[in-house]
Amino acid sequence: MDTELKQRLEEITSEIKEIIKLLEQGCTSQVHKIVTDEACYLLKSSFDERYRDWLNTEAQVLKKLNQLNRVPVPKFYSFIQAKDSSHLLMSFEEGITLTSALSKARDNSERKNLIRSFGRFSATVPRNGIG
Repeated sequence: MDTELKQRLEEITSEIKEIIKLLEQGCTSQVHKIVTDEACYLLKSSFDERYRDWLNTEAQVLKKLNQLNRVPVPKFYSFIQAKDSSHLLMSFEEGITLTSALSKARDNSERKNLIRSFGRFSATVPRNGIG
């Protein structure tokens, strides 16, 4: 992480104690857990122009969902655009990704249930003023 980005993040979070790359995350972004004395944050960083646009869209949707307060989502803190990268800072939420849950599922029935649950949750987004 470059010094300028770290300084900008610390203006929002407080002094960063640890940065942990999350390996099973991010096909379109690099994902890091940012640890401070007060809290943990998630930082998604994209470098390809197309993925930067996607990350910007994700940031705007997350910000709007935070304002509506109807769907449980991570807290939006900031979207930072640099010359060659974009960064979304949000709260770090304990849990498991859908990809991980699918890979750990015991059978196809459990996988289908996970996908259905995700679909039901995703369907709430348009009903809540997003989309």
